Amino acid sequence: MHRFLASRLRNALTEVPDLVQEVFLRLLRVDRLDTVRSPEAYLFGIARHVLHQHRSQTAALPETVDIADVLAELGDLPASGPEAKIEMQQRIESFHRALSQLPPNVYATLILNRVVGLTLEEVAARLGVSRGMTKKYLATALERCLQRDREAE
Repeated sequence: MHRFLASRLRNALTEVPDLVQEVFLRLLRVDRLDTVRSPEAYLFGIARHVLHQHRSQTAALPETVDIADVLAELGDLPASGPEAKIEMQQRIESFHRALSQLPPNVYATLILNRVVGLTLEEVAARLGVSRGMTKKYLATALERCLQRDREAE
């Protein structure tokens, strides 16, 4: 079973033991196992179903990005001197303050679209609003960023 799943999950070998366990747990839940004509074929059928579900779930999950990590990376950009580093840190803090004043849906739209990389349709589905509303949220957030940038100059 391990080889069967590992051969189909070459990029996610660390998940194979969990999937093997899931296959056998599902097998144990089967009522009337004695009526199965070909236990081996039945077992591999369960394995294919578990594999299909695993692929569906992992494909649906967007790659998450923590905004604190992004801000930290921006702060680690090479600078020409201590003054440039301090200026960059001040700009990051200023953006953070400006964005934290936004309504939660507006802030979430900006992060999900620009940092995580979700489309407007995906963001709309995630927030439970229309695509048009998501577009307005993003426009509001971007306008606030531009306004903050103009104020800094």
